[in-house]
Amino acid sequence: MFTANSALLSSRGVKWRCAAVLSLALVAALSLTGRAGEGTSGIAVLELLPLGEHWFTQNAGPPSVIPGPGQIAVVGLLDDPTLAVRDIRHIALYAPDGEPRQLTIESQSIFRDLGHIVSLRCSFLANESEVTSDKPFTIIWGPEIQAEHAQVARLTLDLEQRERYREFRWRREDGTAASDATVASVEVIADSSAAYHFLWYLLPMAAILTLLTVRKFLARNPGNSTRP
Repeated sequence: MFTANSALLSSRGVKWRCAAVLSLALVAALSLTGRAGEGTSGIAVLELLPLGEHWFTQNAGPPSVIPGPGQIAVVGLLDDPTLAVRDIRHIALYAPDGEPRQLTIESQSIFRDLGHIVSLRCSFLANESEVTSDKPFTIIWGPEIQAEHAQVARLTLDLEQRERYREFRWRREDGTAASDATVASVEVIADSSAAYHFLWYLLPMAAILTLLTVRKFLARNPGNSTRP
């Protein structure tokens, strides 16, 4: 009787573990569905910092980002797991006073995944008073956004005006840094007592395979989208 009960408990343990793994797969399914659809929405607050020397060494050449009198040029990288838009017009920049501002986007830096823009480098011009203001610049993205931006092949800087450049780092509205990645892992636990119940582990594998198939199908059929 003790052996039978132990086998039953082991079987139930295997099923519970498989159910937990399958739940993770379903959560991932919802995430992938949103990523492969019309895109995501979000808001980020920008923090302006002194520009690192690597920006000047890696972006030498005839300057394409030139601050005017009384202006500061701000450059940075938009790269976050929550960012996924079909068009650069679905990203908008707002000054501390709430007025929209134009971005200058480096076209060769635009990176797409499943038809969505998930990473790009950009710049914008700010007044000196805005750089020291207590109110931040913000970036908003989503399928409902319609903003106009300029594009250049490369963001190149004026080496003679190093003190008039800044770098932005962005933080999402929930306060987490943009570099904080959300990582989901699926752990398969080997159970020598599983015996005839090993087939339960195929359920989450089948779910993940289905997700990948749907993701590939949606990537090939993105639907109507605008072009930058």
